[in-house]
Amino acid sequence: MKRAAITEPPSATRVTAASTPPRLCLVCADEIPDPRPRQVFCNSACRRSPEGRRSENKKRSASHHAYWASLGPKKRQQRLADLVARNRSEQQRAVVSAAKNEQVELECEFCGARVKRSPSQVFEHTFCSHHHRGLWLWEQGRWSKKLVNELWRPETRRRKLGHRASRKPPAPGGLPRGRPRIEVTQKQRTEIELLDRRGWGRPAIATATSLSDRVVRRVLSEIRA
Repeated sequence: MKRAAITEPPSATRVTAASTPPRLCLVCADEIPDPRPRQVFCNSACRRSPEGRRSENKKRSASHHAYWASLGPKKRQQRLADLVARNRSEQQRAVVSAAKNEQVELECEFCGARVKRSPSQVFEHTFCSHHHRGLWLWEQGRWSKKLVNELWRPETRRRKLGHRASRKPPAPGGLPRGRPRIEVTQKQRTEIELLDRRGWGRPAIATATSLSDRVVRRVLSEIRA
């Protein structure tokens, strides 16, 4: 047996919630899809537009005026005093910051170039670049021997450290640094010049005069200078 369908009486009406009117954008007058009640623009483009900025500034100014009107006379004076003190402290802080950031002209200790540094970057030594700082440290001997031993091969270490040691001043009472200078007599100098005019090479001249090739090269450079 089929159950009869229940129908509402024609006189009954369904109760529905009252529909709220759509909110319109203050700039383009389009409907705002955002459900938040305080939203007054339909998108970010309208908010960044000149009309949107003016409306926001007007709203902010009205809220500030309402807050200022709600304060009493004593609170207004205290608020003004706080604003003046904060403005004065900001000005003093700006002056101190400008004095701190004023650059000082210094001289590079390696090449003598003039460089500008702020007072916070002035140290005991000043350089124009990291390369000149490294060269200065190398000349002063302020480097780690452990690092050198790890990076350099034994041949490189002997050559570079030997060159550096030869430039150091000798100890008090010690022998001069570097290769000893061999003195050449006037007779040997004349013989070297004569053999050079005949077209002899440096090895042949060194063998004939019992001198080293290095000494012959030095004498010939002095003669041709």
